[in-house]
Amino acid sequence: MGKMNRTILFFIFVLAVNLSAKTTFVSGTEDLPLMPGLQAISDTVIFDKPDGRVITNEFTASISPKEISAFYKNVLPNLGWTCSQDNPTSLIFVRDRDQLTIQYRVGTKATTVTIEITPVNSK
Repeated sequence: MGKMNRTILFFIFVLAVNLSAKTTFVSGTEDLPLMPGLQAISDTVIFDKPDGRVITNEFTASISPKEISAFYKNVLPNLGWTCSQDNPTSLIFVRDRDQLTIQYRVGTKATTVTIEITPVNSK
């Protein structure tokens, strides 16, 4: 088998593996991707309010806030979210009647990430 054929087979294999990889979503959501490397550290809190649903998740990771921010700023606009606030400790996105807040707290060993979805005017 020639070098070109091996290269093509390799790329087909990589593509097949990537296509079969299942996207994991933040617990309590159907379309909010969980960044690879984030590990849940508490149970998901979900409750309904008269003006909408509140979902809170907390994660830990050995990933910098800058990397987390870059991931979500790249992915979320493709899902209809608009970034309304971007600062060193958090991101805020809005979609329809929902607000998504992603907060980072850098500890000595890991970064703690809180992801919360609330109705836009509920706070």
